[in-house]
Amino acid sequence: MRNIRKIELILLGILILVFVIMSFLSKQFLNVSALLQVLQLSAELGIMAVPMTLIIVTGGIDLSLASNLALSGIIMGYLWALFGINIWIAAVLAIAFAGLAGLFNAVLITRLDIPPLLATLGTWAAYRGLALGIDKGKGISGFPQSFLNLGKGSLMGIPYSLLIWAAISIVIYLFVTKTAFGRYLSAIGYNETGAIYSGVPVRRVKVAIYVLAGLLAGLAAVIYTSRVGAAKSNAYSNGILSVVAAAVLGGADVKGGSGTILGTTLAVLIMASINAGLIMANVQQTVQEMIIAVILVGSITFYEYVGRSKVNRSRFTKQVKDKNPPVYTGKK
Repeated sequence: MRNIRKIELILLGILILVFVIMSFLSKQFLNVSALLQVLQLSAELGIMAVPMTLIIVTGGIDLSLASNLALSGIIMGYLWALFGINIWIAAVLAIAFAGLAGLFNAVLITRLDIPPLLATLGTWAAYRGLALGIDKGKGISGFPQSFLNLGKGSLMGIPYSLLIWAAISIVIYLFVTKTAFGRYLSAIGYNETGAIYSGVPVRRVKVAIYVLAGLLAGLAAVIYTSRVGAAKSNAYSNGILSVVAAAVLGGADVKGGSGTILGTTLAVLIMASINAGLIMANVQQTVQEMIIAVILVGSITFYEYVGRSKVNRSRFTKQVKDKNPPVYTGKK
């Protein structure tokens, strides 16, 4: 079991170090408006990384999130452009569709017993293919200014998208730490069979988190579309690597059982700060992607050797058999 408190402190230290280094690379980095812009550009990543963390805690993964974002964005755009549906109603319908896409993932995993990696790899290709087939690479723009304000506007200087990301993170953090749902996530990730025998509603929990992932991918699509001013079938084409990297760097154990929303949030801020600093320093996009890949592999390796506490799996298994699985609190 990972020592989550230690991981969170390490991530906080890394974030401070990144800020110091990037401030030397670019004098603009510590500008308040520049920092808010960095956070604004990372809102979609932060929103999708939250449910990805919950899924990884159960030992699963959802590779279709970025494709779901692109598809639901295209659906919203065409509902508005072709059918004349009010843009906000179209946005709600697109989010609902994204939730159904998440439900389809859950059915493949919980009813057909397809491993999450294979199931969501298939839907990743299917959702992206549907987006390309509907849009044919044309894209949709010309959205109303009131809609564009969602992704570009702010409240008292704080971007709306940042406020939405913060609200989602806080609500889900409180939910998983203050209710039995958080215990269920950890129980499934450590020992799914033991969780079943202890009375954990494994299928319902998995359905809930995959549907939540779909809904938040749809919300991210709305924010992304309003920010860039266009619905595109290639939206977030390489984004799934960043989403997984954020969750894993944040302390989510790819083997299941451990994870923390706070750690994921810190990881998103670290990655966003690195990307922003590299952009300000005129570093090429390919180099940025390589750095993200290094972060993903390095964090997995680091946590395997440093981030584990003295609590072992046999002790957890006993707790599950006693129908008292450990609480998913983001702490050890």
